[in-house]
Amino acid sequence: MHTNHADTQAGPDTGIRQRELSAEHYDNMGALSTEPTRTLDLLRYRLVMPLVRGRSVLDVGAYRGDFLKILPQGIDEMWGTEINQTRVAQSNELLGRQVVRLDFRNARLTTFDDDSVDTVTCMEVFEHLLDDRRALRELLRVARQRVIITVPFNEKIRYCLCVHCGRPTPHSGHVRSYTVDSFHSLAETCPGAKLTQCRPLGHKWSGQVAKVLGVGAGTRADRLLSGAYPRRSKWLLALFDLEPRA
Repeated sequence: MHTNHADTQAGPDTGIRQRELSAEHYDNMGALSTEPTRTLDLLRYRLVMPLVRGRSVLDVGAYRGDFLKILPQGIDEMWGTEINQTRVAQSNELLGRQVVRLDFRNARLTTFDDDSVDTVTCMEVFEHLLDDRRALRELLRVARQRVIITVPFNEKIRYCLCVHCGRPTPHSGHVRSYTVDSFHSLAETCPGAKLTQCRPLGHKWSGQVAKVLGVGAGTRADRLLSGAYPRRSKWLLALFDLEPRA
């Protein structure tokens, strides 16, 4: 399979020094949360699902497989990735099928060929990565038609001191914060990438609507609320459309 040995420079919005993380690091991240998926997260999946194109989907960072579960009929192939074998096994068990594989450590997709999947999604992953440029190039390399990414929108990252090393460490494990401008800057580091949408998504009031009236009503509400009050939205949606490659 193709492996992309990209550079390890920092992304446009951070001065973080890049380094390769060990297999032990990923293994020590442990299992998936046993907490039920939040309504607002389920709403995000419903908002992203209609944007899928083609008949094959790869969800990078599949977690509990909730997005793969709601893919519409007509999808012939679905795949997911997770970063250690414990999470892979849990995700496949929750899905009831063996479609999630170990991949995307250090922002590299080592088990997928170029142009091998119609739509590649990657939700709530980029903010954890040391090298988001490499990650974006990898998603664009594997996708044939479309790449869909969501990240926290305009997040204020909070730090505490690590009790082991005494260094500041983010509470949530997020090392990057994104705005519309910073994501456009990231996209510009990938020549030929066509960023067709970059907008806030998942207004907090939409989550309340979804809890009371159902996810369908929440998705309709979010189209209005995220557009009218973008600063109260939780995520940033970035959508790349790809031209057919020779």
